[in-house]
Amino acid sequence: MTALTLHGDASNGLSLFLRNCAGCHGMNGRGGMAPEIGNPVFQQAATDDFIVRTIRNGRIGTAMPAFQRNEAPAFSDRNIADVLAYLRTLGEPKGQKAMAQNAISGTPAGGKP
Repeated sequence: MTALTLHGDASNGLSLFLRNCAGCHGMNGRGGMAPEIGNPVFQQAATDDFIVRTIRNGRIGTAMPAFQRNEAPAFSDRNIADVLAYLRTLGEPKGQKAMAQNAISGTPAGGKP
């Protein structure tokens, strides 16, 4: 696996989240038909690696799709870093800068895991 270090842009992550994730996870990640990814317990328990793997590969047995399928990747590694940066702002106190640095490890888009 090739390690990638990307600086996620939470502003772009918000846009991606609203278009692709909010329908299931709720506007602020506070639930809907999918888990509450914006709640403090999830924010503390879920590692960046867990979130990245979930976005890339989906969750078997759930409605969570894979956003980085080999045959048709919907998200680039940059997009995933941006969504992760946005998700991490959900656990921050209001008023903090919505930018995060996230290390994403794994195979680049189109590669085999």
